[in-house]
Amino acid sequence: MLDTLLDFFVILNRYLHIICATVIVGGTLFFELIVPVATGELKEEQQLLVFGRARWGFKSMVWTCAVLLVLTGIMSTVRRWQDYSDPVIAKPDASEPTQHAISDVRRPGWWWAAHVSTGMVALIFAASLMTVRRPPEYPLYWMRLSLTILLVVIFFATTARHMRLSLYETEQHTRAPE
Repeated sequence: MLDTLLDFFVILNRYLHIICATVIVGGTLFFELIVPVATGELKEEQQLLVFGRARWGFKSMVWTCAVLLVLTGIMSTVRRWQDYSDPVIAKPDASEPTQHAISDVRRPGWWWAAHVSTGMVALIFAASLMTVRRPPEYPLYWMRLSLTILLVVIFFATTARHMRLSLYETEQHTRAPE
């Protein structure tokens, strides 16, 4: 029963992490693609009013998602820390796991570090765009930059997971009897 609850918690944690990232990326896309088209024929004062109201409404979602992303990311990191900090592959004839020489590019910890550091930059950037009293002078430029950073964060997350699973599969293949 306890294992079932822990599995459910792990799944819920990952789900929240992905949903929060989706909300931030989707909201950024909304601001970049939909709002300019929707307000294109309005006067500049009206465009700024619509943009400001949408930004005000999105601010609480960004902050909520940023906090949840950090918390769920910490929980996932704690759960998988061994995979990121010290990837070990067992040799078939050894009774204890030994370090297997792997390429630096295949180390999941490096990709995890890139994901976390770039993710923090993206969250700070997104939160700062939403927190300042007035939007920046060229809001679409800043939203595009924010979107680009967010997409890089997603790439790093995907790569970190792929490298972690790749090492796991290599370990399983190495341990399998011939």
